[in-house]
Amino acid sequence: MNKKVLRSLYGPSLTEVVLGAVLSLAVGVVLAALFLTFKPVTVANELPAPDKQIDGMVYYVQGTKDADKGRQLLRKQQLFVEGSSITLTEDELNTWMAASSSAPKKPAADAKPGADAPPAVAANELNFRIHNGELQIGLPYTVDLLGLSGSVILQMQGTFVKQGDVFVYVPDKFFIGSLPALRIPLLSAFLMKKIYSTQELPDDLSAAWKKLTGVTIAGNTLQLTMPK
Repeated sequence: MNKKVLRSLYGPSLTEVVLGAVLSLAVGVVLAALFLTFKPVTVANELPAPDKQIDGMVYYVQGTKDADKGRQLLRKQQLFVEGSSITLTEDELNTWMAASSSAPKKPAADAKPGADAPPAVAANELNFRIHNGELQIGLPYTVDLLGLSGSVILQMQGTFVKQGDVFVYVPDKFFIGSLPALRIPLLSAFLMKKIYSTQELPDDLSAAWKKLTGVTIAGNTLQLTMPK
């Protein structure tokens, strides 16, 4: 019997129904991911109190970058390369990143006028914040998905774990815009690899890092412990 006649008599086959459902689900997932990726993130000077936060809103608080508080950075770098344990603040981390030759050299976005305006977000420059026992890494990034592109804020929060002989940063939270990226392992792994590849440490600092016996976050500092 002709397939068209069978279809008119009995409707779509089970295979067609399943395939249609799968395709509809896939399209829905992609559209939802795109919506969350480009959904604006609220940039704030500090995280609002829990009862003041808006449901479904993702917040981004930058770490401070006070050059005066980062004056000891060069000395600490020298001590670190020479094999001494050091303690770093977020001001020192961000001062180092701003001065690093490996940091992309794009102009910072202008802050909105007004005394209460949130801080300007530097374009494509890593920003560090130490809060609640975790290190936050933030980065404005241009995302291009399925022909749609725009600048979004990537932010990760996590701690350091020893993998093999080297301490590595392992996030337990990772947002691309408002999209919780850890729910998409391949995407989050790809972006993390891309970020790290553009922010490689100089050879002397990289060699010193491999000697560490401990990397801990205590209070508002990052402690790098060398062997005694």
